[in-house]
Formats: sequence, structure tokens, C-alpha cells
Amino acid sequence: MNAKETAPTVSMVRGLLLPKFLLLEAQDYLRRPEEYSPGLATSLLQDAVEAFLRFLAVDGQIEVSEKASFVELLNKVGAKHRKILDHRAAMTNLNKARVNFKHASQMVLLNDALGFQSNVNHFLNEIARDVLGVDFAAISLVDAIGHKQTEELLHNADKAIIAEEFQTAIFLSAEAAARYLKYRARRPGSSEKLLGRIPIGANVLHLQGLDDAMFSSQTEELGRWTAGAMQRTQALLLLLARGVDVASFYRFQEIAPPISLPLRGPARTVWFSYKKQQVSKANAKFCVRFVIELALQLRRTAIAYPPEAEAASAQAKDGG
Repeated sequence: MNAKETAPTVSMVRGLLLPKFLLLEAQDYLRRPEEYSPGLATSLLQDAVEAFLRFLAVDGQIEVSEKASFVELLNKVGAKHRKILDHRAAMTNLNKARVNFKHASQMVLLNDALGFQSNVNHFLNEIARDVLGVDFAAISLVDAIGHKQTEELLHNADKAIIAEEFQTAIFLSAEAAARYLKYRARRPGSSEKLLGRIPIGANVLHLQGLDDAMFSSQTEELGRWTAGAMQRTQALLLLLARGVDVASFYRFQEIAPPISLPLRGPARTVWFSYKKQQVSKANAKFCVRFVIELALQLRRTAIAYPPEAEAASAQAKDGG
């Protein structure tokens, strides 16, 4: 057993991202008022534990059949890492509740689901620390984004939240969103060029400059304004088509400050008074989570492009 925490390897982070994602999804369901939410959360918690155990099996070179039941998996991995067996009763109860919900339509009470969540949190944190020597709570979905600059900005935003610098965290999240959208728009062969037209911290369909354009003596100015508005509208439709939650998107736009990305140098912004009124810990945490979900959703629904373009993209500067 190794109780000393160390920095996780890249392969370890990748292996722990799935159970982390499933755990966070379960927590989201527990916040919902729908009747089935506790049962769905329970199923996701069991999935998180199973994904974690299968990673331990691969990491520890433990032979386990793909068709092995949850209990068989628990016992096999537990035979090598005995600390796991201390949680056998709690994990078995979790599995039983999940089976009854899924196969017998037996509802899970919210208090029971909250208890399962507490047990799973304790299990994942303790076993990750004692077996792998890593802090499971520190594993972040940020590391699944695949764009170094965006990941660094979001990690810094997390640190700012811990330091209670919520305005800084919101600004870093807004910059991360702007840079990630620019990155996706500029990839060689990308079909997402319109994403670079989305203004961060402003209404995508804003009418800024319309009055000047309409009363200008030069019809070209009105034409340019109309073309820009159409591109912003098309970009919004692209986000919706890719499954980005529109309510969360608009909430993020209301909180985030407007971001300007110059060709060189740091991002710039102006904190309007109505934006400063949005600064809070809850909104800072929401902004970080939204940008993570935005990036992962765009990755998940990306349209593949030719290998030669992929190769060129790999050679492009990471900051994009």
C-alpha cells in the first residue's frame, strides 16, 4: 500500500477521468427534482466504481473477464488490494440498489442515494490514495479537453476560486472559452470556423453598431454589419446543433466579461458595473464547469477531417 500522494502520470489521469466524469454526472442528478433522479444517480455511482475497479485491474495486471459481474470484479481486485474489501458491504448495497432500480423498477429514495454518494466518494478517495498514491479529488475533467492553453487557464481559475479571487476566476474562464473557440476555428481542415465569431461576454445576437450602420451614408457599412450579425447567428446555431445547452450558454454570457484576444499579448477585458454584480463563488464555479462542458461537448461531436489536416494540426502551435 502506498499512502503517500504523488503527481499522477498521464496514463493514470486518463484512466481516472471516466470514473470522475461519472461521479460528477451522478452529483448533477442528485441536484435535480425529478422522481427518477436518485435512481439514475445511483446507477451512475455504481458505474463510476466499476470503471475505477477496471482501471485498477488493468493497472495492477489483474485478469478479469469482460463479462465479470460487479461483485466478481470487486472481489478479484480486492484480493490484491485488501483495503478495497473494507468497502465491500457498502459497494454491494450500492450495486443491489442499482440492479433493483434498473431491472425491477424499484425507486431509490433521495436519502439513500445521498448515502451512496458519500460512500462512493469515501471509497474513491481512500483507494486512489492508498493504492495509486494520488488525490482523486484533484483529478479534473479539465485534463480531458486536449488543448494545453485552455487547460492551464481553467486550472488557474480553479486555484483562484480556492483563493477566493472569484473575479479573476471568472475572467480566466472567459478567456479559456474565447481561446478554445478560436483554437477550434483555426484548426487546419476545420468545419468549425464560425465558432471564432462568437463574442464572449456579450449577446451573440447583439445589435451593437446597428444604429450607426442604418444611418450611415455608406451602404457598405450596413452590409458589413449584416454579414457579421448573420455569422454570429450561424455560429450560435452551430453550438445548438452540437448539443451545447443554450440556457447554460446564455447564463455564462451574462456572467463573463467581454474578452478581446489581441494577436500578441494577454487577453483584455472591461469590467462593466453590471458584470461586477455577477461576481460570486457560485458563478465562478459555474463558469469553470461550463467551459469544461463546452469544450468536451465540442470534442465529443467533432466532425472528423482528413489525416493530412490532422497531421498539420498536430504541428500547429498549441495556443492556436
